[in-house]
Amino acid sequence: MGEEAMAYWLAFIALARDRQYDSLSLGMGGGVRLPCVIPREAIRREAQRQGYAGDELDDFVEIVAGLDDGFIEIETKRIAAETKAAAARMKKKG
Repeated sequence: MGEEAMAYWLAFIALARDRQYDSLSLGMGGGVRLPCVIPREAIRREAQRQGYAGDELDDFVEIVAGLDDGFIEIETKRIAAETKAAAARMKKKG
């Protein structure tokens, strides 16, 4: 990974520490925690803290938000697959 790409990745990792989650109840089956997107304003503040301005700031926000979108998609699919498998096991038992 190039140095420029590493800056985006490290910002994504740092911002992800403050990620919020929504809890979804599944009744007797328990519940799941779904990740929320990192607010663009938080990404923008991080970019400004790192000295980005103008078009570079806008690019930074879009790139980090894109990384986050990919994370949300992958994590949501993983959670859905785990939930589906758990429901199938419960149905089989019962």
